[in-house]
Amino acid sequence: MRRHLREVHSSNKKFVCDICGKQFSSSDRVNQHRNKLHFGIGHPIEKKFECNYCNLKFSSKFFVSEHINTHTGYKPYKCQICSKTYGNVKSFKTHMKRHKQEAGQLKPEEMHKCNICNKVFLENSRLMKHHAWVHGDKYHECKICGAKLKGSIQKHMLSHTGEKPFCCHICGKSLKGNLQDHMLIHTGERPFKCTVCGSSFKDKWYLGVHMRKHSGEKPYECDVCGQTFAARSSYTSHLKKHEDKDPTRKIFTCQICKLRFETEVDLTSHYTEHFVCK
Repeated sequence: MRRHLREVHSSNKKFVCDICGKQFSSSDRVNQHRNKLHFGIGHPIEKKFECNYCNLKFSSKFFVSEHINTHTGYKPYKCQICSKTYGNVKSFKTHMKRHKQEAGQLKPEEMHKCNICNKVFLENSRLMKHHAWVHGDKYHECKICGAKLKGSIQKHMLSHTGEKPFCCHICGKSLKGNLQDHMLIHTGERPFKCTVCGSSFKDKWYLGVHMRKHSGEKPYECDVCGQTFAARSSYTSHLKKHEDKDPTRKIFTCQICKLRFETEVDLTSHYTEHFVCK
């Protein structure tokens, strides 16, 4: 117990992982962390506790009890700041870290920053997943259209089946996804605000495009005439001018919004704007 308190709950963490920078209270904990997370080395964990609902197995009674909450809907962990409730302690702790981050009270060592795009995560596991899917070579390949997706393949399949499983309880409109974003139409809320000019947007992605007006960034370049654009929609409209002059040019069309692209790589990148988690 004393060793556990010293290694897990001690605030004196002077041993640092030289790969991700996470701090620990002992060199043994650093080695365990490196072997398991970064090198995939570790002893197999025996999972002998079974869920009575779905028969999944877990390594401890605590984990199986928290898993059962997903079946029963029981959420014992309540945030005293916003009253949001959670069924497991891990999600609850991550939520509380987000409040600390918003208040500017989160220590640098408690955050995990991507060394490529500087995006910050509250959990190292999310950072590792981000590296693999966004900057790495991991992707889902659609067996119908061949699209290579960094996001959810289940959401992408809705574009082929035509299924719209989400329904707005206000206007009755059926949606393939993003019900939360759709609700902003009714509430008028525009939660994403530009820190430069004060303009506000309903979607985080549109805010990102808007910020390019201030930074001058124009990532979309026409390979025919060299003209650059800040928004993909402007870039796609521009390509149509060249399309009339060169009817042999091959065009790739998005099956969701019908935007067209000159290369399959551009089309694949565009699909992530529909399906990647925001």
